Amino acid sequence: SPPRSQLQSMSQTDSNDFTAAAGEAVREILEASDYYAAISAPRDAASVDLRRCYLKKSVLVHPDKNKHPDATKAFQRVAAAFAVLSNETKRRRYDM
Repeated sequence: SPPRSQLQSMSQTDSNDFTAAAGEAVREILEASDYYAAISAPRDAASVDLRRCYLKKSVLVHPDKNKHPDATKAFQRVAAAFAVLSNETKRRRYDM
């Protein structure tokens, strides 16, 4: 097993690394024009499809999995989108 100092430096390096795909996922969500775009769902999506889109995006940008500096913001935006779009009353109001 590597010495303790080497393990610490390895974990510090890993925490700052993120893939291009991870960075792209964060960017797409933060630059999305609306909640539907943030979770990559069509406007006429059924609730089951909204949930599927939400889960897919939330896994991509979860701060425990994605080390991009803005992953938390992206994750919060995805959660906010799902909170509105999964509630029929809020969704109707949002769609006006």
